[in-house]
Amino acid sequence: MVYQVEGEALVPYDKYWGMQPRFEMLKPDKALVFNFGSELYVWLGKQVPPEQRVVAVRLAEERSREGFDYSECDINPLYPKVGVTAVSSRDSSDRPNWTLLAKVNQHMEPVLFREKFLDWPDDTKLIRVKKQAQEESKTAASESELKPCDAKILLQQKPEEPDLELSGSHLGRGLEYVDTIERRHYEISTLGIKVWHTTEYEHRALPKTSYGQFHSGDTYVIRWQYMVTQTGRQLTGERSRYIPTGRERCAYFFWQGRGSTVTEQGACARLTVELDEERGPHVRVLEGKEPPCFLNLFKGKMVVHKGKREVPGSSGSGWRMYFVAGEVPSEAALVEVSTPGTQHLRSRASYVILHSKSESTVDSVYLWHGAHAAKHTRDTADHASNALLEDWPEEMHLTLDSDPEIIELDEGTEPNEFWEGLGGDHKRKQHLFHSLLDSTLEYNFTPRLFHATAVSKTFEVQEILCPWRRTDVPCAYPFLQSDLYEAQQPAVLFLDNKHEMYIWQGWWPQDLLDDGVTPASSEKVRWNTTRRLAMETALHYAQESNSSNPPSVYLVFAGLEPVEFTSLFPVWEDHDDIAQIMMKEGKSQGEKRSVQETLAELTKVHYSLEELKQDPLPEGVDPRRLEAYLSDDEFETVFECTKTKFYELPVWKQNKQKERVGLF
Repeated sequence: MVYQVEGEALVPYDKYWGMQPRFEMLKPDKALVFNFGSELYVWLGKQVPPEQRVVAVRLAEERSREGFDYSECDINPLYPKVGVTAVSSRDSSDRPNWTLLAKVNQHMEPVLFREKFLDWPDDTKLIRVKKQAQEESKTAASESELKPCDAKILLQQKPEEPDLELSGSHLGRGLEYVDTIERRHYEISTLGIKVWHTTEYEHRALPKTSYGQFHSGDTYVIRWQYMVTQTGRQLTGERSRYIPTGRERCAYFFWQGRGSTVTEQGACARLTVELDEERGPHVRVLEGKEPPCFLNLFKGKMVVHKGKREVPGSSGSGWRMYFVAGEVPSEAALVEVSTPGTQHLRSRASYVILHSKSESTVDSVYLWHGAHAAKHTRDTADHASNALLEDWPEEMHLTLDSDPEIIELDEGTEPNEFWEGLGGDHKRKQHLFHSLLDSTLEYNFTPRLFHATAVSKTFEVQEILCPWRRTDVPCAYPFLQSDLYEAQQPAVLFLDNKHEMYIWQGWWPQDLLDDGVTPASSEKVRWNTTRRLAMETALHYAQESNSSNPPSVYLVFAGLEPVEFTSLFPVWEDHDDIAQIMMKEGKSQGEKRSVQETLAELTKVHYSLEELKQDPLPEGVDPRRLEAYLSDDEFETVFECTKTKFYELPVWKQNKQKERVGLF
């Protein structure tokens, strides 16, 4: 549990409540109190004023004297070895006298505190630029130890079917589960669900007609009653009478829309605890990351509207677009696009598009299929559109025409009014989005996305998987833009689209730059090492995937991505602030570079004096040791001594010399 110090009170830090602490929460202007049960810490940022520091310590001392209550938890961190039946040991008005209460200042955290964090940077494992000349060889050795990932292993890895495990039981996709080891088959039956719409201050149960109707700016709690039953057959093939009937179970999902606030998300999580009378498991579900077990609760009738339930994002006349997510009809979900337009169309997807000429009535319902939408995608879209018309939700804030007919359109057969209504021009329709209408390539594959990191002594690549993936059919759009932009920046990810590959390069966040992380820091060296290894891995991956005709590999930049790249995601929103950051570094809109050429620049050994004085510096250059990139001959001309003699000088003399020639 972690609290923020606000005024004279401790307020739960909603964003990080009930989860393992993360390094990003430690801001210089924050005063936080961490309660780990047997250890309490007052963490003080370097910008916290003295009076707030005093208040924080006092509040922490008061909290430590309040005792503890873990009666609703499965384990007591103070007495973890005591059985869960010993209720008396899980609450007390006093803490043990051996409980630790400590004050911790920013940048002076003890190891006992640091080890509590999920992603605390380990300075002993980082690639650093040594200030002392004699240590430079050690730095070079550390970098050379890092190797790219084995592309063959990445290609051989095949994702398994998603499986939600609750209370020790495997639930698979929420319908059935086959235990291949014990050779048992389990059926999962839904006994009932109940849905609450939650806000920061209140909640209310929704009528059954609103089940499955979500808003991206809201949060919801869903109570799921279910039963797991082992099935069996007699020799005659009939169901065995001796198979025990499963017991009723209960689980709570708390769904958080992408537009909901951190405060609303925290309130939703707390409400889940309050509503849980059965003490069942709680599952956090993010919009766009719903597990199939969750999707199956609504039998293909789930709709995510933009805006909030009380203040809908769409109303009145005009056009609305809904992207069809899911790979089978029972897991279908319609996701409303924030700004309807042809730029959001995708040639491997299907859309439900509504047109209203009046303020209250839907006049036309289009079911649009991309040129390379798979059969299962079209079937899922067909089910979702029919389900929408059969049980027209009041959340649409529109009424249907008497008996509207679904107008099914294939890419390339649209009438002029379709393009004009979506803000396009039928003569230029293929230029408004990355259309695959004229492509003769096959698109029966699932794209893959990998996140590359080199924080520790090993370079690692982690695949980002679609939560509702299937192993029997391809998933055309398995990941979201947020998988890129919500990664810890600066980030490097590479995307395998079979016919071409992309390496996506993130940005240096402005708050990091303001906090002293400049292009001259050791972080820049680690960043360049990560980029280099990611490029080498991607090139090897491309070669291994198709040795006779390997796909081209391109480098693209955050905020400036070309349309060929953005069209690989179901929805894409521009980020002008990030585009500005990247353009200041010399990047341009829609730019994509050859990875082979960029890697050659990144690994270049020597540069001239003029090149090293450029702003920005050449790719991959360590700004703290610019002189090392000069050739031996040019080095002697510039510094009037050999490199060996130069590095024998004291560091301050080296800096003086570098400053004299403009390399400091």
